Amino acid sequence: MERIKAEPDLRLACQLRPDNDISVVPLVRADRPIYRQTMPPVDTDRDIVLLFCDFSNRAVLEREHMAHDVLFVFTRYAESACGAIRAVGGTISYVAHDSICAVFGLTGSLARASRQALAATIDIDQALQELNAGLDRRWGCEADIVVTVHAGHAALSHIGQGMETIIAAGKALEVAQGLREAAARAGKSFAISSAVFTAANTAPPAAGAIVLNHFDKETTLSAYLADVAPGDPTGETQRKKHWRRRLDDATDLITTIVQA
Repeated sequence: MERIKAEPDLRLACQLRPDNDISVVPLVRADRPIYRQTMPPVDTDRDIVLLFCDFSNRAVLEREHMAHDVLFVFTRYAESACGAIRAVGGTISYVAHDSICAVFGLTGSLARASRQALAATIDIDQALQELNAGLDRRWGCEADIVVTVHAGHAALSHIGQGMETIIAAGKALEVAQGLREAAARAGKSFAISSAVFTAANTAPPAAGAIVLNHFDKETTLSAYLADVAPGDPTGETQRKKHWRRRLDDATDLITTIVQA
């Protein structure tokens, strides 16, 4: 209460008196959200990587759960995704009602930006799996998030005063929007364009490629749609998470054995 500078007549809604260690997730912020940051200077136009995270079933959750619960889910997802993006060198462009946009490559090469974006997809996948494991135990539901990544040329600019935002325009944004729509139609969690793998000098997944040629007569693009991050094509990360959840469920038993 002191940390959030609460008024003297306010009290905690929960009067729990724990007798063991517990985890606490703050719902009221005392400082700036971690997904805000100082924007670096940008060129007029350059080769970049765009990453979008779309919360695709927010409307469904809002019909079945309280608004504050849905807001809590979005906040946890947004902070996890933005933290993963920033940890590998990405810049958050905006956090909107249902989506997050990030830019990689404001400085440095396109190859480096593409590798950073691919690394971010793996961390976002892990954060989403952990979030959904908690939601499933608590409410019997999951947050459906679609992650789209594309590398291309775009014009960039700052807008806003005080809390500046980077905006992009051009072919890269147009193609990324098409990928977002394709992923939504296919019901896949990840859509990564072949341009990202080519720029990163990384072999694309062995399966999951589709060809998109509806952008214009000159543009034909391959993209990889999958349920898991493309950096984890074997699903090894998911298997590890499965066993981690199994161990979490057995916490009491493990504690008893260790203490014995």
